[in-house]
Parts: sequence; structure tokens; C-alpha cells
Amino acid sequence: MYVDCEIKGDTRYQDSTRFRLVLRNKEHHSKYSKDDIWIISKVSTFDPSQTFLARSIFYGPFSDGTLEVDCVSPRDARIANKIVSEARYIYALRSISASTEFMMLDTLEEKLDSLPLLPYILGDRQGRKKKDLLPPAPLPTLAQIELRRDDCIDVNARLAETVARYRLNADQENVLRQVAASVITCPGWNEESQHPVVLVHGVYGSGKSFLAAVIILFIQELLDTVNGHREPEDQVQFKILVSSMTNVAVDRILQTLLKLGYDHFVRIGSMKKIAKNILPYTAKARLSSNEELKELEQMLDDGQNSEEDLENIATAIQRFRKSEGISQIHTAPVVGTTFMSSVFDIFNGVSFPFILIDESSQLMEPLTMVPLTRFSCHRLLMVGDPLQVSFKV
Repeated sequence: MYVDCEIKGDTRYQDSTRFRLVLRNKEHHSKYSKDDIWIISKVSTFDPSQTFLARSIFYGPFSDGTLEVDCVSPRDARIANKIVSEARYIYALRSISASTEFMMLDTLEEKLDSLPLLPYILGDRQGRKKKDLLPPAPLPTLAQIELRRDDCIDVNARLAETVARYRLNADQENVLRQVAASVITCPGWNEESQHPVVLVHGVYGSGKSFLAAVIILFIQELLDTVNGHREPEDQVQFKILVSSMTNVAVDRILQTLLKLGYDHFVRIGSMKKIAKNILPYTAKARLSSNEELKELEQMLDDGQNSEEDLENIATAIQRFRKSEGISQIHTAPVVGTTFMSSVFDIFNGVSFPFILIDESSQLMEPLTMVPLTRFSCHRLLMVGDPLQVSFKV
């Protein structure tokens, strides 16, 4: 417990929910984190009527012991303002770090209502009861790959060629065709796109990641053919995001793409957590910091690095020093990142009409919604094994 603390209003902000908590017995900076929940009270017994909750704004106190906090609720703000006017010294408890929870809440509060996919996620319109008095609201128009007759694309032939080339089994072929029908319209083949959400269930080792990579390749090769014959103003832009809760899951799909000869992607995330052979395809996530470059330079000192690892790290360092890859986040057809990294500022203004989520059966529903809402998702492919881990989505 922190004693003899002070709580002061912050006049830099118009609202009255932000305050400055002055700690007398500041601990080592490693003890603090952004979005720590602080329990602050006028009395040492922490009576509820004289206690409020606040979240830390930054990653720890400043050198003078001042920590900026924001009240969790309007009730907390009312109590905080009252304490500021009445008490000189207060008591504080640093509780849990809720960065993931606040990240989910902040993203959903800001953008959930504008998610084009939301009506399709919330329920089955065909299952509406007859007693429902109001007709369903019209569904939003979703982004898709619209082929024209003059594109001269035989989608069925391309699907058959992809199935044969990658030796897909019947179940894998069925998923590929479902995804194609979901994202592509073509005269004479698929006049109207199918349901925008496709779920893929498969046990460990059944080839889910391989299939995900094949689906990405199929879409990109189709787009390359179409855009190769169209004028610049008529070309189809259909960016794909590969995401999951873990770095391993994201990298597994990108590594499969590399094995299949495709490297037109960008990876965003923590350098130390990204697979070594994916590092040459990373981009700087924090535009105003050299933290990632420092991480890469430190990784060179690891004695367990192979020659290939050292080469991959050196390539990434060279890209970062030349600031290569920063603009690629807007131009790369495929981007890979975790849910936590998807809130980085580098993604501001970027949208992904098609999002592929791996290990989806291990995710909390609000967390799954973060990349969907942030990037205005129109088409969704979710891959997972509900029998391996408790199904949450």
C-alpha cells in the first residue's frame, strides 16, 4: 500500500476524469505498467464511499513520482473530484494490470457500431421468429472481389488447378471453394457472394495452416491476373490480414507462404517474439522510437543463433536503418500481426476487407472483435480446433 500520497487535478484536460497521483515511496519502474488499475482512497480502510478506481495512462511514474491516472467510471470521477477538494493525503493500492481488457473495451467502444460484419455475426436472419414485428434492417454492402466478363477468368478452372497443384483433400477443397464463393463474384460462376464468415474446424496436424496459406495464394494469384490486364483506376485492392493471439500462429502461416514461394507480406510485432526467418519481412511499428532496432541489435549477441539466423537479423537491421518497410503497411497485399499489436499507431487509417484468424477456438469473443472492428472487416475466415481447447468463439 502507498501512504501519504497526493491526488491533484490535471488542468491540461477539459474533462475532470484525469488526475495526477503523487507517490512518496515509488518502486522500481519494472513494477508498473500501462493500464494498471489503482485503488485510491481518502481513508486507510478503503471505505467504498470514499474510494475510486483509476487506470494508469503511461507505463509508470515520472522521476518526481507523479503518475497520471484516468478514472474508470463516472462514479469514480465524482468521488475523485470530491477527494481532491477535501483531502491532502490519500492512500493507494496498485492492483492488476488490465491492459488487454482495456484494449478490448476501448476498441469496441470506439468502432463496434461501424463494423460492416456485425449483423452477420450477431445472428441468423433466417431464424427470426414470425412474431417479430419489425422487419430486419438492410444488411450493409460488403467489400468483395468483383470480376467482369472482360477479365476472362475461369474461376472453376483456377480452383481445380489449385486443388491439383497443392494436392488438397476433399475437405480442404470444400473450404477453398467456400472462401472463394464468399469473397469473389464472377458472371456465370457466382453472381452474388455467399456468407461472409467461413469457419474451419480441424484437429492438430490436419493441415489448417497449409490450407490458410493456399487460400491466400489463390486470392493473390487471381488478383495479380486481374490487375495485370486492368487500368490502374480499375484495379482491385483486397488486402488480407493474418492474425491470432500468438506470434507462433501468425508466423506459422507466413512461414508456410515462404515455403510455397510467396513473400509479398509485411510482419508487424515484437522483434524478439517473431520467428527469425520472418524478420526480413518486418516493418517498424513505432514510428517515433528506435526500440525495435535496439532489440534486433541485441539479438545479434545471442550465441545460439545459427548463420541463417544472423543473416535474417542483419537483413532486418539494414531495413530498419534505411526505414524500409514503413510505407509497405499501406501497400502490402498481406500483413501479419497479433491482436495485441493490431492497435499500434502504424495501422491508423489502414483497412483489411479480409481477415484470417488462426487458433480462433482459444480466443475470447471481445478480443476476437478487436481486429475486426479496427480494420473494418468485411470477410472473415476463422480457423481452429474446438475439440483441442475449450471453444470460446
